[in-house]
Amino acid sequence: MRIIQAIRSIPFGIRAGILASVGTVTLAYIYSFSASPFQRLWSICGLLVTSELMIMIWVPRIYGDIGSMFTNWKNISYEEIPEFEPFRKLAADAGVVLNRKRPFGIKKGYNNAWANPITKRIVIGDKFLQRPVKQQKALLGHELTHIKENHYWRFLIAELVVPTLVAFPLFLTKSTPIIKEVSFYAVFFMTFVLVNWHNEYSADRGGARIAGSRVAMSSLLLAIVPKKSRRVESASHPSICSRIIKLRRMKL
Repeated sequence: MRIIQAIRSIPFGIRAGILASVGTVTLAYIYSFSASPFQRLWSICGLLVTSELMIMIWVPRIYGDIGSMFTNWKNISYEEIPEFEPFRKLAADAGVVLNRKRPFGIKKGYNNAWANPITKRIVIGDKFLQRPVKQQKALLGHELTHIKENHYWRFLIAELVVPTLVAFPLFLTKSTPIIKEVSFYAVFFMTFVLVNWHNEYSADRGGARIAGSRVAMSSLLLAIVPKKSRRVESASHPSICSRIIKLRRMKL
């Protein structure tokens, strides 16, 4: 029952992408290991359909997210401001070790924040500094949780290991290189979305715990995303609506 509920909670577009990816890998295995010419024929026809559908669904979502990451790096400064002091204490209380020289940066005209897990820095939008204190704690807690729970490294390992394990048997066959590569990327796309979403839900819970309030985390999510976009999901983030539903079910 829980599995069915979990599937239903996934938006239709993502469900279609997962189904297309699973179909692609399944048909690739049938083509590669079947001895029947008929099975190989219908599996390669099906593979053409599912792989094209998979690319149409995943590529715009994933590369759109990657493109936005590069634009976010513009106009960041690392000057010290008094508003950073409570954030230092928050990080220390959460047990997160940030960059010693430049733990926080500020971006003008931005109403959000993000963490760099490699440099251990958190970049904060100047508009975010105008938000209520509990919402500031919630968002900083969200970013600190990403660093504390090693979400980036878990994602990186999953992206390397899971597609390799699933596609590896195909690489031992005499199947065509394109089928092997399509299968690898089918699992890569699925892993990209599912691991990222898991990390975001986890960081939301961490933000709510650090702020001491699910309401603060929920109100923050509603504040930083326009109403018309609250049901929109991306490859890296579930929709705001689904994140708030998860928060309501959590125990602090």
